[in-house]
Amino acid sequence: MSAQETMNPGQVLGGRYRVLTAALPHDLGAGYKVYDADRDAQAVLLLLDPAFGSDEETVNRLTRLRHELLALDLPTLPPIEQIVVIDGRLALVRKRMVGRSLAYVERKLGRFSPRQAVETTLALCDTLAFAHEKGLVHGSLAPSSVWLQENGKVALTDTGLLPALPPVSEVRGQPLKRLGYCPPEQLEGRSVRPSADVYAIGALLYEMLTGQLPYPAGEAGAWAPTRQDRDPPALSEIAPNCPLPLAQIVHQALSSEPARRYRNAGQMAHVLRAQLGLERARKAAFRPAVPTLPVSGAAAVRAEESSGVDWLLVGLLIAALFAVLGLIPLWHLVLERYTLPAPPVGTTLQGLGVLLTVLGRPAQYTMDAAFGGGRR
Repeated sequence: MSAQETMNPGQVLGGRYRVLTAALPHDLGAGYKVYDADRDAQAVLLLLDPAFGSDEETVNRLTRLRHELLALDLPTLPPIEQIVVIDGRLALVRKRMVGRSLAYVERKLGRFSPRQAVETTLALCDTLAFAHEKGLVHGSLAPSSVWLQENGKVALTDTGLLPALPPVSEVRGQPLKRLGYCPPEQLEGRSVRPSADVYAIGALLYEMLTGQLPYPAGEAGAWAPTRQDRDPPALSEIAPNCPLPLAQIVHQALSSEPARRYRNAGQMAHVLRAQLGLERARKAAFRPAVPTLPVSGAAAVRAEESSGVDWLLVGLLIAALFAVLGLIPLWHLVLERYTLPAPPVGTTLQGLGVLLTVLGRPAQYTMDAAFGGGRR
């Protein structure tokens, strides 16, 4: 039974959710806008494809995931509000998101400019960084689960969904679209770590820059083995306007080996900002990173001021020394005045001239030293 046949506008589920729209496309099933009578608010109900089943173990994993998201208490990582079973199919209810999905923006915009792509990626990394610090992996990143908000932030839906569901490569006979953003280890059924999200971020960034996935969607069934044998097409060939440092970051994030990628979203954001010379995403500008000066500006100013004061003190000390030495003739004249007979008038006037000359010298020395001059 198809989603459209199961859920019809006006239908009420569990006495609480009234369906408002026909089915909206979703690669994991079908989405519906619903009215939540208990909360008097609109919500979104995701009716999962029957391929995922509805066994007790899956319900328990989804319930644990719901509690983990509730514990994080982040508006940008909304939790599953309700887990219900409808006609043997799992249905997940969450809040209605504000903003536009990355999938919608990609359809309208086509390729992103490098600046737009980096700004979006940094906001995405910032959202995931806190979850990674708490040990939570999204594991389901795709354009439909990335929501761009007016405040410049990115919110994420479907957090932890794929890792909690039974592994499925096809839904309704079609490859799951979001598998194109999954790393090889996840496609092989191995446990996922934050580096798996780094791969998905790299795939999203690659798609924003080029308008295509790193690997064709038709390779869904053979993605895991083939990705380890070859690299995706070089960004320099299909996106020549992409700066070389950015291209290198993208290709490292897409490494088939988890150990070669960035450890988590926080580290990838740090590298993006450092390599592209960005302090904040809103100030993004593709220019070489500014080298760190060995002495900060404030310290350099203090050093210069300290050096200037030292030279001035040296000059003043020299001037003071000359001033003291210049007083010796004065004391000699005073001594002669009071111990010897008065000299003739002409001699006295000559001595006075000498005294005035001597008294004038210290002041000249002092001014020359203070302004950096020398004796003339």
